[in-house]
Amino acid sequence: MEEYVRRPIPQTTLRASDGSVVLPAELTRRGPALIVFAGLTPQGQDVLMELPSWEQRLPQVRVVAVVPEDLRDEVSRRPAGRPPP
Repeated sequence: MEEYVRRPIPQTTLRASDGSVVLPAELTRRGPALIVFAGLTPQGQDVLMELPSWEQRLPQVRVVAVVPEDLRDEVSRRPAGRPPP
């Protein structure tokens, strides 16, 4: 089994779905977090569809998706596990 290696948290700001600004470090203050950066590629879409199963398999880890702003509305409207149109 591979040993878990923590990676540095990116020094940037993110915009939450409510418009507020969030620092990635804030996402880990309450415990472990898996921050997934997904793009507009088919592979990025596949990863987003897998997130609900990751949340079920890793209940102790907060799973957070970071998507480009032009994809954000589409992701928030889509039921979990449903592919993009």
